[in-house]
Amino acid sequence: MGNTSRRRAQPNSSAADMLRSFAERIVRLKEEIKVFQADIKDIRNEAGAQGYDKKALMLVVARMMEDSADKAARQETAALADVYLASLGMLDGTPLGDAARRRFDPIDDPADGMAETDEGADRDDDGSLGGEHEDASPPSGAMSEETIAAAREEGSAAAEAGERVFANPYVAGDPRRAAWDEGWCVRKGSDGMEIPDAFRRKKKSAADDAGDEASA
Repeated sequence: MGNTSRRRAQPNSSAADMLRSFAERIVRLKEEIKVFQADIKDIRNEAGAQGYDKKALMLVVARMMEDSADKAARQETAALADVYLASLGMLDGTPLGDAARRRFDPIDDPADGMAETDEGADRDDDGSLGGEHEDASPPSGAMSEETIAAAREEGSAAAEAGERVFANPYVAGDPRRAAWDEGWCVRKGSDGMEIPDAFRRKKKSAADDAGDEASA
């Protein structure tokens, strides 16, 4: 009877061996990862010694490794950050990007829905009539704070009047363009207590969720 008790107290040798095998395989892989990480560090240092920025290099590497889902997520995050910065008046002179604008005006072509105007007229990317800014160029020289503030007020008034974000009248490179965007977004973000849809990450469709689960 004593022998039986001792046999029961002993662990199942095959299960223990399997557990050890799993653990040792993971240890080996982690040791290999350490070697790879050291190699990557050496390459980064080599690039830095040649004058390249190591952080920028790793950003390029991350972009090169993106799949379509990673790229879409990164672009949406960047667009959301643009929207948030604009709503807080923190664009620092950089206008909203197209992806951020389309969060407020989610259409493929900004000219769609404007058929009441001349259908034969060419349009710019911002939905304005072609040629309207053909010869326009950003103003040279410093611009007063009063002028910038006036453009910000114009954007706010445009949002309140229901004008689209693509209606920004200022050309690229004009400091008033970013100020107008800020005023427009600040007004949109302050309308009511609910978070605007443009401030929210888009919900994944059922098909996307199924794809994520399949790849997990």
